[in-house]
Amino acid sequence: MFELYLKDSAVFLDRGKQASRVANFDDACRHYRASVFCAYSALEAFVYYIASSFEQANTVEKHEIAFINDRRVLFDPAVGLKERSEYHSLEDKIRVLLRRFAPEVNTGMGSWQRLHVFKEFRDSLVHPKQIEDVTSEAEYLQNATDGLKSVIDIMNLLSLSIYQRPIRQKLLDLRPD
Repeated sequence: MFELYLKDSAVFLDRGKQASRVANFDDACRHYRASVFCAYSALEAFVYYIASSFEQANTVEKHEIAFINDRRVLFDPAVGLKERSEYHSLEDKIRVLLRRFAPEVNTGMGSWQRLHVFKEFRDSLVHPKQIEDVTSEAEYLQNATDGLKSVIDIMNLLSLSIYQRPIRQKLLDLRPD
């Protein structure tokens, strides 16, 4: 799913730019919002894909896989190990992966910092605290563009760190200029 969401994000970003060129600003912002949602969903789906691959290969500790899958492994004397639901933020899941596979990565710099800004923007759209949308078209374009870039960069970093290979070239090519 993550590949489809990345492609969707890139298409919506492009359609937003096209709408902007013909001065259809409402349509442009609509497409930029869709691009934001798809980019963030792509990253989330990629992290779940990683957890699934770990589970299938049985190469990572059960408690780490559970954490990524919003579960918690507990010991119950009556039944042994059991799992229960427990929410973990996407950022925390990525931190766990980076700490294990790329401990040298500074999560306060570069793509990671851009991802944090992007997440805050996305959260402001998902959980609006204002009655009216006061976001300018330029802000939408900037956040959608930077967000898609940072998502692809983080996905590629995770892939290089965990699988020792980059994400597929056609996904890297979706990275906006």
